[in-house]
Amino acid sequence: MEIEVTNNYYNKIRDICYVLFTLGCIAPIFIEMNTNFRTTDKSMQELLIDQHRHHNNNIICDTIDFIFIFSIGLGCSYIPSLIIDTIKTCIFKDVSANDILLFERYILTISYIIPSLSTLICIYYEYEYTGIIYLSTFRFTFLSFAYITSIVLNRTITNIWTPKTTTTIFISNGFLCFIPLIQNHIINNIIASLYLCLLFYYTFKYVKEINICKILFGNNQNEWKELIVYSSAALSVIHIVILILSISIIGRAGAMNANIDILIAFHCNKMFTFITLATIYSTVPGTLSAVQNSTITSLRTFIRHLSHEIRTPMNVVQMNLENLVDKLEKVKPKFYSHDYEEIIEITTESVESSEVAVEILNDILEVDKIIQGLEKYEKQPYNFGKFVEKTCRIFAAKAVTKGVTLDYSDWEKFSHISINIDYNKMGMVLRNFVSNAMKFTDEGGTITVNISFIGKYNNDIKNNKVLPDEENQTSNPFIRVEVIDNGIGISQSNINELFNRSIQIEASKTQGGKGSGFGLLIAKQHIEAHDGYIGVTSLGLGKGSCFWFEIPIIKIPSENNCFINIDTSEKEIELRNSEDTRIKLKGEKPTVLIVEDAPSNAKVLGRSLSLLNCNVKIVENGQLCIDEIKNNNIYDIIFMDNKMPVLDGPKAASILRSNGYTLPIIGLTGNIMDDDIKYFIENGANVVFGKPTKRDKLNEILKNYLIL
Repeated sequence: MEIEVTNNYYNKIRDICYVLFTLGCIAPIFIEMNTNFRTTDKSMQELLIDQHRHHNNNIICDTIDFIFIFSIGLGCSYIPSLIIDTIKTCIFKDVSANDILLFERYILTISYIIPSLSTLICIYYEYEYTGIIYLSTFRFTFLSFAYITSIVLNRTITNIWTPKTTTTIFISNGFLCFIPLIQNHIINNIIASLYLCLLFYYTFKYVKEINICKILFGNNQNEWKELIVYSSAALSVIHIVILILSISIIGRAGAMNANIDILIAFHCNKMFTFITLATIYSTVPGTLSAVQNSTITSLRTFIRHLSHEIRTPMNVVQMNLENLVDKLEKVKPKFYSHDYEEIIEITTESVESSEVAVEILNDILEVDKIIQGLEKYEKQPYNFGKFVEKTCRIFAAKAVTKGVTLDYSDWEKFSHISINIDYNKMGMVLRNFVSNAMKFTDEGGTITVNISFIGKYNNDIKNNKVLPDEENQTSNPFIRVEVIDNGIGISQSNINELFNRSIQIEASKTQGGKGSGFGLLIAKQHIEAHDGYIGVTSLGLGKGSCFWFEIPIIKIPSENNCFINIDTSEKEIELRNSEDTRIKLKGEKPTVLIVEDAPSNAKVLGRSLSLLNCNVKIVENGQLCIDEIKNNNIYDIIFMDNKMPVLDGPKAASILRSNGYTLPIIGLTGNIMDDDIKYFIENGANVVFGKPTKRDKLNEILKNYLIL
């Protein structure tokens, strides 16, 4: 589980107390400067100033100088890494200030440097209040150590260091800082003892519950985070014990009877605590980040490989199922009616399930691309009505088959409206909405695609009844698309979560496990990239739902009032060949060369093309393809796989083009990442399609490239 520290009631109290205690730490400076009340016996002032002024002991003077100069240098040495990490959080989205403890490290470093720097300046100018300034700022350092430790302890995955507990301990620590101001040793001892007992009690409970071996050698992300908590808890105990022991053993305190021994003890303890905390807070998050990045990189590589490996056999499944339906149609008279209908039903369900699996693979790759920040948007002006009509039209046949009424006739009213969009990305959004409505609407149901024009004023939506045209567009117009169904609906408790979850809400209980929910996350990203809004409304389970999006409309100058209407398919390069660029057949029917190393894929592709009235020959790799083309000038088109032994698809295509081959080369691949497709096309493929490929797509390819 992911650990999140919320800024609740106790954390707010701790933050307020930190400010009050900080003011309390520096209060003695103003008290001694403006009143006759003294919180010290001047022994620290004499140690820091009089030794230098009178040079009574050069060894002590040199020691004091070294202590403060070394402390300043040590603290400043950590500032560059803080600056670098600060810049990283501003530039890189995946670097969180919270994960690398940036705030805590700044407090730690600043509170460590201030006492030594301010004291060294005061010593240089022989300031009369140097002693009290040093002691007050030292208390501030001690207090800051406790403050950042209490924040870090809240990150635990256990229930020991709760905000209430850490706030209580911090407040006790704050009182401990002011013990020297209380001229009563009994009270001092009571406060110190209570604080130690409280700290030891909770630390003991924590150490007893946590498994240190699992923290050190486990590979869970939160176990790495727990190492920071564990170290901070142990160090807080060590820090306070050393401080109290040093005062007890030496028999002196900073405010009373101060000497060089107590000064060295204070600084050794402070230096040890600072170095340890700074190392932990800098190294462990960095190690965690490295582990996470390595894991993410490996996961992405695995996802791409998994996509290819799954798509290859899925291609066989889908194409064979299509061929099976055709075969069943031919032998239908040999079956009993109920047997035939049952087989067709089984086959149809299998096709639909395989399509769902492929859609999930597509969505996973798309989400990964969005997370990496690699998603690109190419916006151009389009005829919005035509966009809606062409996107929804592909579901018309499926709606008829399922017995669902699909109404998208509103598009005609908006066929004159221009809109600036990335056609492919917005098509994915609308297809996702309609596809989901189709999945979750039973036979006899209705799906309506409504389009309306709205105005945005001060982030409020106000209906505008006047439809805009080129002569009449409002100052801030948005177009709203609603996909309304009367299907299973969504419970009110889940509506707000729907676009923020990577796993579909109640998929197994209320939606039959259909889909993954990734599509809605992708849709949200695409709409927001178009400066739009996206959402869903539903009256509850069983009462249907309405998925909607709103995107701004642009004003297109009349002289440029042309619309781009392009039919595109998700994850595929659009076919752009017009009729006059198609090639004539060399024979009576198309002759196709299939280049595919997987026998099952080659066989099923060949069978599907044969059913489309093609002559087919199969070779196993790119080198055999090159040899075949050299020896036989009979092929009209090549269907070529990407990954193959001996010579892969892109390299084979590149060699063919360099040898003057001009006929169509169609790439078929399980690697559908944009860079993979782009690489294949750059090396000579006319177009690249992802596996699995249906027979209607094969037929479309043949019609676009060949004169049949």
